[in-house]
Amino acid sequence: HLHKWCIVRHAVKSQYVEYVIPPEYTYTRGNISARITTRNANYIARAIFSNFTIGTRNALVGTATQKDPVVELPPGLEYLEDDCTEDRLTLKQLVRKGLGEIEEVGRFVMLTDFPAIELGKSGEEIKVLNPQARIRTYKAEDFINWDTNGIQGGQVLNFAVLREEVKRRLDGYKWACEFQYRVLELDENGLYFYTLRDKEDNIKLGPIYPMHNGKFFDYIPLDIVGAEDNNVEIDESPLYPIAHVNFGHLRNSASYEDNLDAHAQGTLFLTSTMSFSQWKEMTDVKPVMMGSREGHYIGQPGSEAKLVQLEAGQELANAMRQKEEQMLAMGAHIITTVSAHAPVETTQLNMGSKTSPLVNHVKNLEQGLMNQLQNCALFMGANPELMVLDLPKDFIPKKADPQVMAQMLAQQMSGLLSKRIVRDYDRGVDLIPDGITDADIDAEIKAETPIVEPINHNNNPNNGSQNGPNGNSNPTNTTNNQDNSNT
Repeated sequence: HLHKWCIVRHAVKSQYVEYVIPPEYTYTRGNISARITTRNANYIARAIFSNFTIGTRNALVGTATQKDPVVELPPGLEYLEDDCTEDRLTLKQLVRKGLGEIEEVGRFVMLTDFPAIELGKSGEEIKVLNPQARIRTYKAEDFINWDTNGIQGGQVLNFAVLREEVKRRLDGYKWACEFQYRVLELDENGLYFYTLRDKEDNIKLGPIYPMHNGKFFDYIPLDIVGAEDNNVEIDESPLYPIAHVNFGHLRNSASYEDNLDAHAQGTLFLTSTMSFSQWKEMTDVKPVMMGSREGHYIGQPGSEAKLVQLEAGQELANAMRQKEEQMLAMGAHIITTVSAHAPVETTQLNMGSKTSPLVNHVKNLEQGLMNQLQNCALFMGANPELMVLDLPKDFIPKKADPQVMAQMLAQQMSGLLSKRIVRDYDRGVDLIPDGITDADIDAEIKAETPIVEPINHNNNPNNGSQNGPNGNSNPTNTTNNQDNSNT
């Protein structure tokens, strides 16, 4: 899977140069000629990379996080909402990071990190240290080895190796970067411990047995969140098919732009009765120009000028459009023209087909993140049962239907529907903001003064007499109107 992950990572970061294939590879005495080098460099420079991959990734992550998650943490774990990872990410930022990794490579790894506490320290000493559990995150490329064994019909992780990059500052301007390896294991008694090792497998730290409430952990607190499920098997990258076609689109673009530069501009050819030496002598003083371009002298007898230009060719443009259609079919988010007359059901169906895998990704991340928070709760002595984590999974925006609202209002007034059902519909289409209860609405309605339009009879110029259709006085109508007004 590393090759696929590399392609997606390069596409997301717009590192596309190595994926443009120059047209000429002719060698001259073992070396590429200067002409070919310049030609290939120009070919690569003209290529246009329309990054549909990063656009799709950002659109999916943005769709899944447009609403804030519902988070309730027990006392003692409130710090995790604003500072839950070793690199100080908030809980919401961790959700966005995890979803981005799942979309890119189909895998995201989280490890509960427990501070090491020496055995024998008193409760007061531990309180002064204020140890706090947090969550470490790892890319799929850094989860380099693992093993499982079958226990009671299920596969349990008993060994894992995580690669970590360590930076060491040499002076004010230079850094040294090296890898260390965090090895997670279950011992012969089934208890969790870890060691830190260098690239030669020498132990730098450990073994360390994390504890909670005086007990050792009997499982490795590692969660592997995948695009399909949360086991150790590697799931396919959701964005790989789009990235692969995206680079094919790039190569068509390079050829298209190169073809336009070479042939789309008009090229002037001239013939004349002058000899070549006469023509050269004349044009050395004043060259023949076509706009800002130079003409070419053929040297044949007669006097003639011809303009050679490329005829319309659509093969490359059609190939690019075809790849855009392929990416759309794969779920890519590309700016396209939307018909204003498209039915709401059609729009929702199209959005549902694109976001249905995203629902599974969110559910998997929610499960893995909930496990991590519960591990933190155990270490901090908090009650895991008081914890709530609910990531939004309804990604299709709902709009109020005026006809449905009118029918519901009529049924409520006739006693066929309760007020609660009407308000539940209003909440479903976001007419009632989150957090506003029925009691709040009733209190606001009761506190408001109804707006009544006053009727002033003294300012009516026809008060006391009304003209009928023919302009005649009609005392009877006047009396009825006055009675109705008074009533």
